Amino acid sequence: MQDAKVRALISGSRFSWETRELVKMKIINQFLIGIYGFTEMELDDFGADDLRKVIGKISKKVEELISLSNEEIDRLIKRDSEPKKVCEDHESDKIYKCDKCMDEMFNKMWKETRFEVA
Repeated sequence: MQDAKVRALISGSRFSWETRELVKMKIINQFLIGIYGFTEMELDDFGADDLRKVIGKISKKVEELISLSNEEIDRLIKRDSEPKKVCEDHESDKIYKCDKCMDEMFNKMWKETRFEVA
């Protein structure tokens, strides 16, 4: 089960400009902070049972972190591996031009580079 900070990050209180990747990184950061908190505890006075509980909590957080990472990796692989054919003149980061834009670009270049013979 996820702790309250992680649920808050998932369910709301995020900026409109935050990407899904950024939200996931914030969640991963919260898990890492939680794990680090366990490593900073004073463990000298703990008995074997108490140490097992702490190790169990750390293990649970690491397990959730691995699961979250795997879900995000799978989502990004699916998103990034799909071929996208969107014309770069229509705000895509891929290098591709549709036929109409290619013709317009050619005609513009042709007009700019044509030399008049006198």
